[in-house]
Amino acid sequence: MAKQAKERHLNDLNIGKYHFTQGGKSCLNAHVSPYQEGKPCSHRWHARVEGASLRKIEPGHEEENLYKWPSDMPKQPPVGTTWDLSGDNFTTSASVPYSFEAHHVVPNEELSIVINSIGKESAKKNEITLLVRKGLMQEAYNLNDRVNMIILPMMRDEAFALALPKHKRTVEQFNHHLYSCYVRKHLKKALAVVKEDVDAHEEEAKANDKAAKESKKEAHRSDEQADRQQTLAKAHTEKGWSGRAGTHEQRAKSHRLQAMNKWAEAQYHSDEAREQRVMAMKKVQANPTGQGKQGIENLSKVLKEGIIAAGLWMKQTGLDGSLENFRDFIKQRDTASSGGGMPD
Repeated sequence: MAKQAKERHLNDLNIGKYHFTQGGKSCLNAHVSPYQEGKPCSHRWHARVEGASLRKIEPGHEEENLYKWPSDMPKQPPVGTTWDLSGDNFTTSASVPYSFEAHHVVPNEELSIVINSIGKESAKKNEITLLVRKGLMQEAYNLNDRVNMIILPMMRDEAFALALPKHKRTVEQFNHHLYSCYVRKHLKKALAVVKEDVDAHEEEAKANDKAAKESKKEAHRSDEQADRQQTLAKAHTEKGWSGRAGTHEQRAKSHRLQAMNKWAEAQYHSDEAREQRVMAMKKVQANPTGQGKQGIENLSKVLKEGIIAAGLWMKQTGLDGSLENFRDFIKQRDTASSGGGMPD
């Protein structure tokens, strides 16, 4: 995934001067792995900055920082050390002060997948993808910004102590598939307007492509029939059968006229298909991102609140849970409260 993110990053640099390294204010990829203080593309730095502003929601601890280690936990930091946001904690490695992940609330891969899906069925797929990415960059969207970041523990003890979900079910697990699917579903809604426009025009374009193909087939058949009739007319003329030759000449003209009409129809449908795709491109250019930066960041905020609430639910129910159980929490909460919070 990291390799793909770096490849996308290099491609984005060719879209225009929108990236931070080019004097812009955008980054659509998690392409910087180390903690780099003050670097806008460093998701680990942003996660730590965001962590300082987050508060616990556990009853009786609402004024405490989310990452303050509870003094009543059996497991405590070694003497002279801390397991909060002080010192070099969460900066030097992903195992200090304990195993953790600087998690993108809207994951990098999901953003890319949803952007690519907008023009997936279009003959202009690559151009549409570039327009959407360019649109987000022009809006100064930063995937790695603090609004889209949260520090999550990797192990059960730390997760239980902080009332947070684990990042993944196990350290060996490659990803958080169920959580990613949930995010992808709601991220699509933020970009739905763009996709709906593209799909509508592409559907019309494909209908015209099909009609053009059929008209071309009929045109070829009529031309072939005209050629046969002309061949027969020539043979009858050589034999002196002028009457029969004239009949075949008339048939040849009739078939040739049908062919001309079908070729004209094919061109008309081809032009219509081309125009539908041009219209789709114009609409994407006018509104390349739907709800855009604001919509994606609003989703990040709601998801983050949900992640923190899910962590408390897991602690209260004794569930050794991770982001993979996030959807379970949403279902349980919505059933209990008859709606509210995160949408289904």
